[in-house]
Amino acid sequence: RPTMPIREAVVLAAGLGLRMRPITEHIPKPALPYLNRPLLHWTLDALRASGVERVIINLHHLPQSVKAAAESGAHGLDMRFSFEPTILGTAGLFGPLRGLLLGDAFLVVNGDVVHEVPYGRLEAELAGHPEALAALAIRPAQAPYTRLRMDASGHLTAFGAGSWMFAGLYAARRALLEHLPGPGPRELVPDLLRPLLPSGAVRGVPCSEAWLDLGSPKTYLRASLAALSAMAEGIS
Repeated sequence: RPTMPIREAVVLAAGLGLRMRPITEHIPKPALPYLNRPLLHWTLDALRASGVERVIINLHHLPQSVKAAAESGAHGLDMRFSFEPTILGTAGLFGPLRGLLLGDAFLVVNGDVVHEVPYGRLEAELAGHPEALAALAIRPAQAPYTRLRMDASGHLTAFGAGSWMFAGLYAARRALLEHLPGPGPRELVPDLLRPLLPSGAVRGVPCSEAWLDLGSPKTYLRASLAALSAMAEGIS
């Protein structure tokens, strides 16, 4: 079983950034500036603060720009990169990562989210439940995200229904990867997590902390204005 805290994390950064076009035709989303720093830096800061020492980042769209943004924010993190000639999806990326992941457990986070999600609670949830292969950070559901249902014991029981949504962050045991249905493009929920629900291997960790999806111009602007407003109030 994993020893806490988890020291290894995977950051998803291979996407095309379609919702942010035309900006992302020239600047990949993880490298877009958020409060004068690449968006990816905020994720790396949060991982470092949680005790993570090694970060693996998948690449596809404008890979050199994503790599440069990551390396400029490494500040002591051991960085590794996995280039995907064809985008492999949120589960397919683990095919090439099998040889890069070293620990018994790891964290996974989307590269376009600024959050204050407590990594420690995900780690503790995984450590406290030997039957679990993954512990997902979940939030009250909002459109257009996929809903999910959790029972009273903390097991996730359904995707597509329920009052929660996945926040794009989770802790997993390496044994989760043994359930990948095969090589090639795969997605986390339909191809990996949903088939595991009947076994009780997937748990949810409710989180009420700040969570900002910066994947579209509207949410990007809203988050930036809210952060600047909070900073102004703090100064005044």
